[in-house]
Amino acid sequence: MDVQAISIRIEALLQSLASGRRAKAPDSVGSAAPLELPQALEELERAVKKLIAERDALAAREKEVLELLRCESSDRLIHDLRTVINNLELLKILLEKSRAKAGTAPA
Repeated sequence: MDVQAISIRIEALLQSLASGRRAKAPDSVGSAAPLELPQALEELERAVKKLIAERDALAAREKEVLELLRCESSDRLIHDLRTVINNLELLKILLEKSRAKAGTAPA
């Protein structure tokens, strides 16, 4: 189940909890499955645990990337990557112009 499907399911389960009655929450294939309140709570807990695990995995990966690049923060990393990409594009343009003046074909 992807994050969007989990979000939809969580919203349906929360509505069920707010109303205090049976809910029809979409299951993984999109059909409606009636849920009792305890089942809704269990489903919500599983979905939240899965989202927390995904968040933790992404945070660990981000931390590893930042350490490998010796970067202070993810915002700084994005800024630096944009700078590198812009500089690369400028160098490509300069190389093309230089080759055009020299009469050589681009590689």
